Amino acid sequence: MDLLKCSAIGWIARFRRDPFALLIVVLAVLGTAHILVRTATYGAAINEDSVDFFSTALNFLAGEGWRDLTGEPLTRWPPLFPLLLATGGWVGIDLLEAGRWINA
Repeated sequence: MDLLKCSAIGWIARFRRDPFALLIVVLAVLGTAHILVRTATYGAAINEDSVDFFSTALNFLAGEGWRDLTGEPLTRWPPLFPLLLATGGWVGIDLLEAGRWINA
């Protein structure tokens, strides 16, 4: 792999060649910042799907496997989001805060 392609100099050269790529990156960063600022006060909205995700992550952290709030196996959703939430909980981050950052 060419060192220039994966370095900061390579990215700067790419943005000079293609200003649209820079616009996309700037919009992505601004969008992420906007979501984080808007959810800082009241947190993210929680619905019944969120309860499944958070309860599955809590059960996984407790060593009970991929089980939802009712104790049934998680079969309605893929397990990646609960796994990411559980990873945040494992390193000491509150699950709601981890969900906020993952969704941003």
